[in-house]
Amino acid sequence: MMILSKYSFLDLSEEIGGIRGADPSRIAAQVVSGIGFLGAGMIFVHKNTITGLTTAAGVWTTAGIGMAIGAGMYLAGGAATVIVVIVQTVLHLNIPLLKKTSTKTLSIYDVHEENYQKHIADKLKEHGIVIHYVSIRKIRNDNARNYKLSIEAPYSMNEDEIVSLIEYDAEIKANL
Repeated sequence: MMILSKYSFLDLSEEIGGIRGADPSRIAAQVVSGIGFLGAGMIFVHKNTITGLTTAAGVWTTAGIGMAIGAGMYLAGGAATVIVVIVQTVLHLNIPLLKKTSTKTLSIYDVHEENYQKHIADKLKEHGIVIHYVSIRKIRNDNARNYKLSIEAPYSMNEDEIVSLIEYDAEIKANL
């Protein structure tokens, strides 16, 4: 977008003939800030999760590519399009090296043990699993509880392995 603002309006500035305040590159600057404002509206924060960053960046990048092509910078716009498509394709592939952790919701039902939350935290921490959020709900008068955890686990660890870490009592039912 900087290249666009600096070089794409040189032909127009000569035609304007030195009129004070006539700067066609200001249009590009306003598009950048306007699309940035719209992109900010696409970003949501809920508990410990942020969503919409890639979408907002994609809209902003698409606006820049559109401005470049509209200003006649076809090579720069085409090259940027190819780069964006390649980067988006590669980053959305299921490559374990790029995805070191995954976020999951773990639900544990009908727990009667008093210190079970500490047991869960210790067991998960031993295996490199981070707990972001815990919700505990008492379900009956006999002190049974349901747990709901938002966890971040190593990408290589599957759901069955995580559940087997905490299911040591036959009455405890856990799932992801």
